Amino acid sequence: MADVRNERMERESLVNPYSLLEAVNSASATVNTAWLIFIAIMAYVLIAVAGVTHKDLLLETPVALPIMQVSIPLRQFFTFIPIVLVLFHLGVVAQLVLLARKTIEFHHAVRLLESSDQRMHPLRLELHNFFFVQAIAGPDRSRVISAFLHGMSWLTTMIFPVLLLLYIQVSFLPVHDVTTAWVHRLALVFDLFVLFLIGTFLLRAESSFFEAMTLNARAHPVNVAFTSAVMFFVAFVSFFVATVPDERLDRTARVLFGAPEPKLGQDTTVIDGGYAFPMLASADTGWLFGMFPRNLLVTDADLVIDRDVEPGEATLNLRGRDLRYARLDRSDLHQGDLTGADLSHASLVGADLRGISLTCSDLNSAADGKSRGSVGCAMARQANFSQARLDSAELSGADMTEARFQDASLGSARLVRATLTAAQFDGAHLNGADLDGALLQGADFEAADLRAANLSLARLEGAVLRRATLEGANLFRATLWGADLTTAIITAADFRGAYVWMTPPPSADPLSLGDLRDLQMRAPNADELAGLQSVLDAHKGDGDLRQSLTASLEPLMSKTASVAWESGDANSPISIWRQLAYAPTVSEESQRQRSSEYLVSMMCTARGASAQHIATGIARRAQASEFAGDAVAISDATLRESCAPAKSIAEDVMAGLARAVDRVRAVAPQVSVPQYTPPPAPVATPVVPIPDQPVPQP
Repeated sequence: MADVRNERMERESLVNPYSLLEAVNSASATVNTAWLIFIAIMAYVLIAVAGVTHKDLLLETPVALPIMQVSIPLRQFFTFIPIVLVLFHLGVVAQLVLLARKTIEFHHAVRLLESSDQRMHPLRLELHNFFFVQAIAGPDRSRVISAFLHGMSWLTTMIFPVLLLLYIQVSFLPVHDVTTAWVHRLALVFDLFVLFLIGTFLLRAESSFFEAMTLNARAHPVNVAFTSAVMFFVAFVSFFVATVPDERLDRTARVLFGAPEPKLGQDTTVIDGGYAFPMLASADTGWLFGMFPRNLLVTDADLVIDRDVEPGEATLNLRGRDLRYARLDRSDLHQGDLTGADLSHASLVGADLRGISLTCSDLNSAADGKSRGSVGCAMARQANFSQARLDSAELSGADMTEARFQDASLGSARLVRATLTAAQFDGAHLNGADLDGALLQGADFEAADLRAANLSLARLEGAVLRRATLEGANLFRATLWGADLTTAIITAADFRGAYVWMTPPPSADPLSLGDLRDLQMRAPNADELAGLQSVLDAHKGDGDLRQSLTASLEPLMSKTASVAWESGDANSPISIWRQLAYAPTVSEESQRQRSSEYLVSMMCTARGASAQHIATGIARRAQASEFAGDAVAISDATLRESCAPAKSIAEDVMAGLARAVDRVRAVAPQVSVPQYTPPPAPVATPVVPIPDQPVPQP
């Protein structure tokens, strides 16, 4: 506040200081009460906001107001509390301005009665004790006390309110609500603007704003400069630092200040904090000043209140939420509804995600070719699901490009038509998982357990399936161009109509139960190569991801490499594929019965945590229209008391199997399955040319 002790009198006062003293004291008492109420409100809001944890932000838990014991919905609280705070603040400042005018006039009147430069008139001792009045017109006192009075006025009326508004914005920032963030920014800017206009008259009694501002700058240049710097810094942080990831303002800040853009396939440990100025954030967490993260951090938390929920019942509702960059490691979200949520770059290492729904709001529209964004499909691009439990999860239609699933458990999970380009499944357990029509170009399934998994119509160009277990898996008409199946186990797997070219072959099937009839061994045509090029173009500028896809798919586009692969000798990969495809087998009916018996044995003798998922996968395979085995035998086996794993098959899967059996029985009588006997030793047969067939579009 202005210390007017040494100010030159600009006009002679015509006011009686004795009569003005009572008016000043009366107004001071009123404003002092208003100031105390405002301080109490700020403290109340601070306590309420500080009590909101990231778990509350994630679950949108209503804010419980202290003392009042009233709960307010989270979003409404954070939307309207800044507006209420600004109104109270401006009301107090307006009263202070009116009080300042009276106090300054009183000071001028008393100065005429003082014979020296010292402020020692007895009337000053009769002033109200409100520090604001004492700072302007009180008697002379020590520099320490004077600095305290001025500091209290400056901090409580100018600094603390705007810092509290900024704190509210930063506290709610992890929710990634752009609309609410703009409400916070506009409230802060309005508060700063009015403070600039009205606060000028806290120091001067002039009626002209420009005159008062000019005289303030001349009389107190340090005070004015420091206050302006603080206000500018607060506004700067609000607009260019505390931004929602990838919102327009965030992108603008990155362009203006040369900050790096987070790209898919790039290490984002520093820039995923979302600040345009990494020097303000912690390198490990992206927290502003090491204290305020702008992304949700909820680790090792049990987010499911009711553990006795029914199968298929949602335990928590996170539909459509923006959870980008969130850290939910080892948290329990089982059976949570995340339909349409965005988990891009999120970390869910070791999380319990059994039975979650991370899919599209309208999966049928997504299947009809509509834009995934327009139908509210979930996204988890470059998310980390390593070691997570995703058994029976619904992930159909989700975009999980370059997601990480190392050592994760996805038993019986549904990933129908999901986008999993360059995803990493090495060491993962996908027993009975349904990846029908999934886009898996460049995906890594090394040493993955894919027993009884469904990969029919999947696009696996350039995928890595080394040492993968494909026992009982369905790869009907899957596209395996450039895929690496070295030492993969394919016993009882269905490769009918699959497309292979420049594909390292799997291990030989010792039981000759793998079905490789109608295998399509041909190079991609021009249209198909254009489709592969479009995959690369879709990830143009995605750093390591594009490099990985290029390394996997580029050989397919080389005519020289294609000719070399086709012209191999008897031990070449293409020759091995031909041997596998045209090895002598028993009759088609006998093969059907033998493979069905093997699948029944595989289903009923499975043990451990994967048993129910293997049983589910075989039941799903049996109900498919292209199933070449005996669906009736599979169905009958599920009813046996000795087939324990089949008892845990979900009701909807069993209903689908029952419908498949009804279709079979409607066209042909049931065929009994004889006991399994080993097949005769294979005899070499000449290679037969294979006709070309078009590649199916998923």
